[in-house]
Amino acid sequence: MYTIAICDDDYTFIKKISSSIEDFFVSRKITIKIVKFNDGQSIIDYKDNFDILFLDIQMPSLSGYEVAKILSTKLKEENTLLIFCTQFETSVVYKAFDYHPFHFIRKSKFDIQISEVLMMALNKLSIDDKKYYFNYSGKSFSLKSKDIVCFIIFDKGITIYTKNDKHRMFGTLKELEAILDNNYFIRIRSNCIINCEYIKSINNNKIELLDGISVGQNDLTIPRGKIKEIKKKIYNFVILKGEEK
Repeated sequence: MYTIAICDDDYTFIKKISSSIEDFFVSRKITIKIVKFNDGQSIIDYKDNFDILFLDIQMPSLSGYEVAKILSTKLKEENTLLIFCTQFETSVVYKAFDYHPFHFIRKSKFDIQISEVLMMALNKLSIDDKKYYFNYSGKSFSLKSKDIVCFIIFDKGITIYTKNDKHRMFGTLKELEAILDNNYFIRIRSNCIINCEYIKSINNNKIELLDGISVGQNDLTIPRGKIKEIKKKIYNFVILKGEEK
């Protein structure tokens, strides 16, 4: 089930977008929960998580920009898709990009844009919700694709590093390569497969991860003979991400 939040001071628009969202997901037999807010402070005070947030930019007291700034950490940690809604055109849209939205909808073109934006959001959520299943010491466990940072060989098995933890599994990187989405996961060296989502940059042949992400003292240096190949794969990943948006 997906939870979708709508924050707008216009009751008529909330009713309209709620109806469109329900029609879209019901027709695909996907269960959703819609939570509605009429002002920025109400959604700031809301404690539960949501997968998609439709946020009006022009609201009294707290604008959509102010709400997005206050909620920025929460939205990032929960991988919430932020979709700005606005009555205005280009100048407002340009400023919206400062808050890293997934997309935006112009209310004047709502009927044209809503289905397309919802389809892109659903595709993104489907990718992020993909799970992989692993075994270790007779026990099985699953991890979401979006939470896996990398796989690194250790002794007689593999360590799986996630955003906040690490796990162990039996198997080989070759076996993993056969099941992982190679648009996201690339083998940077003989003992390591990394999720491109967590690559910040490459400096002096060494991969730097996003701020706050750590894999201990493990070496993420790309062998010189593979630099061109790895950079090309990362470039293709960036292009893919742009197409998804």
